[in-house]
Amino acid sequence: YTLSLHDALPIYVDSSSEKVWPVLVFQKTQQGNLEEFMTHGKGKDLGVKDRLKICFDVAHAVRDLHGTGTCFSAAFSVTRLNYIGIIHGDIKPDNILIFANGKGGYIAKVTDFGYSTLFSSDDAQIWMPRSGHWTAPEYHHRAFTSTNAMKMDAYSLGMLCLWLLWLLCCGDGLDVDCEFRKNLDAHKEALNLAFELARTTVCMVDKDRENIQQFFCLTLAQNPDERSSNFSDL
Repeated sequence: YTLSLHDALPIYVDSSSEKVWPVLVFQKTQQGNLEEFMTHGKGKDLGVKDRLKICFDVAHAVRDLHGTGTCFSAAFSVTRLNYIGIIHGDIKPDNILIFANGKGGYIAKVTDFGYSTLFSSDDAQIWMPRSGHWTAPEYHHRAFTSTNAMKMDAYSLGMLCLWLLWLLCCGDGLDVDCEFRKNLDAHKEALNLAFELARTTVCMVDKDRENIQQFFCLTLAQNPDERSSNFSDL
């Protein structure tokens, strides 16, 4: 039978063996992925509020994947399967699809679950991929606990949101990815660049500025012990 855990992730469960077979069905988008949308599409004209809305959409989707939302925990309990969540593993602009919402705005949806892993406990062993600067600095080739893997997903989310804010302030060059990496290298740590952008970005009220700084603290801390593994905190 098919069990809808999330709008973008129906799951087929073999009732005889209780094996889980993901069936990924996505709408076709005319806007492309987030990288295309923000560098060559209508996303170039988005202001701070709409960019933060994209961050919220991605955070909400990954929260549900991790099982800290209600839809996955309820679904897994129905199937009697011993899983509590899913690590995405590869959050970056290429893996976010953008859709028009019919009201003049846009919706972001997470895609590409090729590196995703089901886990059944907080200390489950997860092997994470490496995707350049989108990957948390503590990456190594050995396994991570599911709790630490969630913190790595959080870092990737923070990097994605930092990139969106950076594009608004600095992303006018021809080679956006190269310039972004240069800015990261110049600031030593992603959190340093995030604080600078949060402090200097115009058209942001003080309360939003404080909130975005707190968000970056919870996602981009160099030390994973200082990072949140619970997307509901974000």
